[in-house]
Amino acid sequence: MSRYFSIPAAVATAVAFASAAHAQVVVSDCGQALSGPGYLVADLDCSGHVGAAVVLVESTTFDLAGNTIFGGNGPGVSCEQNCQIVSSAPGGTIAGATDSGIDGIGVARRVDVAVQSVTIRDCGDGIHTKGVVELTGATIVDNDGVGVTAERRFGQGVNLGGGGIRARSSTVSRNGGGGLLTEQWVRLSGSDVSDNGGVGVETVMFGTGLGSVRARESTIDRNADIGIEAASRISIRGGSVSGNGGTGVFCGPGDDGRCSAVTRNTAIDDNGGYGIRARGNLASSSAVLRGVSVSRNALTGVYADGRKRDLFEYGLIKARDATVVDNGAAGLRARGGKVVAKGSTVTGNALEATCSPSGISPCLDIDGPDKAVVNDTVCNTPAALCSP
Repeated sequence: MSRYFSIPAAVATAVAFASAAHAQVVVSDCGQALSGPGYLVADLDCSGHVGAAVVLVESTTFDLAGNTIFGGNGPGVSCEQNCQIVSSAPGGTIAGATDSGIDGIGVARRVDVAVQSVTIRDCGDGIHTKGVVELTGATIVDNDGVGVTAERRFGQGVNLGGGGIRARSSTVSRNGGGGLLTEQWVRLSGSDVSDNGGVGVETVMFGTGLGSVRARESTIDRNADIGIEAASRISIRGGSVSGNGGTGVFCGPGDDGRCSAVTRNTAIDDNGGYGIRARGNLASSSAVLRGVSVSRNALTGVYADGRKRDLFEYGLIKARDATVVDNGAAGLRARGGKVVAKGSTVTGNALEATCSPSGISPCLDIDGPDKAVVNDTVCNTPAALCSP
């Protein structure tokens, strides 16, 4: 099993072990430190407090129990080891902290944070840790900075891991900075990352070139910058990546110079840049679409840019049952490569009205040596049927 999917189980086991050794403690004072499980019985107003409102010293669970922590000058909750922040009753909230709502960066170790059924709002950042963040039914909204940041932790030059975010049935919206920022990976399921002030989902913020994103039935819409950005791999199924201020989906270049973007049954419409941009660096890039709408984007609908080192590396686009219409430049463009399209509609794009000088249809906009492959695909005729 991939380490990406084993981490949350490890967090839960460590927290459960620590919790079993301690009786639950009522949290009633600002700055209170917990070495075992704790819970609120009423709202905790720490608006005049300097420092973390609550400190979790050991791996443990803290239950808001439907109550609210009003943070002061510092984090709402500071985790010094792996922690779980939950609310066993509706309404559990962390609000108003000048620092992060939940902070896991103040110690020299990796800190994984799991948040379930909790709202974090009106803080400096939502969550910031050097580890892995797991959101389940969480709401991270209206924070001044980034919704969730997860960095890798290094100790004495050794990579201790981390740098991943998993969100299930969660909302990360209206934050002043980006939505989800991490170094290595993001996994989304049934979640909404929209209306943030920067990139919606980004896995290349720290320049590692390792990033990948997998989104299932999720919405990444109307963010001020790019919708999804990753260094090497993006896989999207269902949902939408639409109305973002920059490119909808941007991939590349990864550590090995390659990138791939695979989308299925997704709407990638009305973005301020490209719909999909896959950019290789001295290697290949590919964009694979099936049952996807890529429409009304400001620039080319789908652009795969492979900078060749040899004859086998290029930009490749495969489109099946896709709709690529009314984009501001070309519909499909593969630089140094080819387009393979079947059962798709590629019409109304700004650069597709006539054949290019090389004889290739601008709607397929090929500037490499390979001939476009067009099978049962609707383009402005006769442009799509031009041959070299």
